[in-house]
Amino acid sequence: MMADSLEYGRVTGAGRADAEPAFVDAWQAAGNEPDPGYTFLYPPEQCDRRDKRIDYCFVCSKLADRIRKCWIDTEAEGSDHQPIWTELACK
Repeated sequence: MMADSLEYGRVTGAGRADAEPAFVDAWQAAGNEPDPGYTFLYPPEQCDRRDKRIDYCFVCSKLADRIRKCWIDTEAEGSDHQPIWTELACK
């Protein structure tokens, strides 16, 4: 799913002023810009774009302030989806 999709909004409460998010997108909570950071590698013969972030790490809102960093492992091999790593601080 894309970050502007209905499904993403349902998970995070995005776009609903009355909603406390049940889940937080760790990528954005870590201070990353919403758009950069691709997680899906399109095969070059199908598409010349490789900049889609369609995979996420969500944490409950109570853990959001513990997120120290979140990054995408662009060097990993074995899948067309790249792993997302999230570092949380201990209490």
